[in-house]
Amino acid sequence: MLFWVEERELIAALVEAYADAIATRVSPALMELPESAVAAAEAAARGAMVGFGDGAGYHGDTDAEWRASEARAGVLQEAAWLALDVHDSVLLAATVGLFHLWEREMRRLLLRGPRFGARVPPRKEVEAASFAGLSRILQDAGWPETMWRDPELERLRLVANVAKHGAGPALRELAARHPDLLLTSAGDMLLNSAGDTPDPELLRVDVPTFRCFAAAVAAFWRSAPAGGDPRFA
Repeated sequence: MLFWVEERELIAALVEAYADAIATRVSPALMELPESAVAAAEAAARGAMVGFGDGAGYHGDTDAEWRASEARAGVLQEAAWLALDVHDSVLLAATVGLFHLWEREMRRLLLRGPRFGARVPPRKEVEAASFAGLSRILQDAGWPETMWRDPELERLRLVANVAKHGAGPALRELAARHPDLLLTSAGDMLLNSAGDTPDPELLRVDVPTFRCFAAAVAAFWRSAPAGGDPRFA
């Protein structure tokens, strides 16, 4: 069985490995256009040549070249937008996964052993507790409340809440405090005027932000009291 000091480092290292895999392998792979998209673009270019004889005008006829170029560019642009949309959806799902990893480890820790003594509620209560409930249990057991105050952890909590539940108090708070995470289709920050209702579909997380979230979660675990409950250290 791992000592707690070793275990909290292992949890932090697993969080970092998860983030690194998403940022360095999954994200770049999703941004690459598949060969099928390039083939479709060339097919569109050839199709645009219809009406210009056998295609000899492809190199010699200015209008034919323009039509082929526009057709190719249109298909590639559409494929690029689709790839970006898939990429953003997967990155958002990975962010929710990061939040669940944080929450799961808090729950698992409370269910595992005697280090918190009688301060831990019954097992069923811990299993049913929300993230806020788990946080309160740990704080009641002696973990400093300041561990949860990292701004990146707060942003992660709001992002995960909006991604899971859509419109609601978390979305309004996110729009008011972190509008940079709600983007228009043109990639500009959503400017919320009084009375605006933000669209949860505009939620976006880029790779640097995802890495910041993961670094904050890893730091959370490394800052945990060495004895689980400092009064039992």
